[in-house]
Amino acid sequence: MLKYHKYFYALSLAVTVIGIASLLLFGLRFGTDFIGGSSMEVQFSVGRPSHQEIIQKLSDLNLGDISIRNSGEKSVIMRFKSVDETTHQAILSHLKEIQQPGSTPSINSGQASSPQSDSEQAPQEGSDATIAESQFDSIGPAIGKETQQRSMYAMGLVIFMIALYVTWAFRKVSYPLGSSKYGIITIITLFHDVIITVGIFSILGYFFSIEIGVPFIAALLTVLGYSVNDTIVVFDRIRENLARQRAQFSFAEIVDTSMRETVVRSINTSLTAFVALCAVLIFGGESIRYFILTLVIGVVVGTYSSIWIASPLLVTWHDFVRRRVIR
Repeated sequence: MLKYHKYFYALSLAVTVIGIASLLLFGLRFGTDFIGGSSMEVQFSVGRPSHQEIIQKLSDLNLGDISIRNSGEKSVIMRFKSVDETTHQAILSHLKEIQQPGSTPSINSGQASSPQSDSEQAPQEGSDATIAESQFDSIGPAIGKETQQRSMYAMGLVIFMIALYVTWAFRKVSYPLGSSKYGIITIITLFHDVIITVGIFSILGYFFSIEIGVPFIAALLTVLGYSVNDTIVVFDRIRENLARQRAQFSFAEIVDTSMRETVVRSINTSLTAFVALCAVLIFGGESIRYFILTLVIGVVVGTYSSIWIASPLLVTWHDFVRRRVIR
């Protein structure tokens, strides 16, 4: 397995460069958690009107740029600038007017929204046409900025603490690399996982308007923990084999043996989590969809880096140090 490490390095380098490039070119599409604003989910009893009709109905409320996406069969999730309670109630009142019998939905003319059928757009005469508000959140710009900063601090602190833990856990390992090297390589693989995952969401945000918020950060932290768990399993097997076989085999051979002994276990464990997450992703609600998508991506990337990046990096570092000593 170790003999293919250059191909794994090349793959990781290519995907990481793409992730960094997407972040530099597209950036991230932050949700209301990070930039402030209001988010409202509304369910229509008769049928979901077109996005254009909703925007036109709310045009006199000065809500700024209104972003709308469908949720379920009859619901929409709207995002706009931060509003007070008076405006909030006015929005509900305007939306209820769309559902009144006899109202004529406007035609969706080229706006980025899903086409609606005639039965979906036209309320039925005499029906009990109402709306139900499922969720409403409003966050000021200052609070959003503070939340964004604290999330970044949390990410940095978690990565730092993980590196300290790995260094401490392998403190008795001194041959052929000290325990601090294990911690540094763990940080490298964690950054690898984060950059790829965030880069994918940068691309999704640019092309599909997918926003990130606090749930995305929570998912990233979960991914870091999962990735470290897999990495430590492989590192621990390397430590055990070093204690038993260091006199008989080279460091590269011991690492390769350790990878072979743990790869099936790691893949099976990750596959179980992957299948369960995919089921939730497909059948779960809209509110947790991108949280689960982050976990799905993170599980795949974390498993890959734990086996085919972290362990080969130990051998690469060892070979580099040995060549310097020989020179």
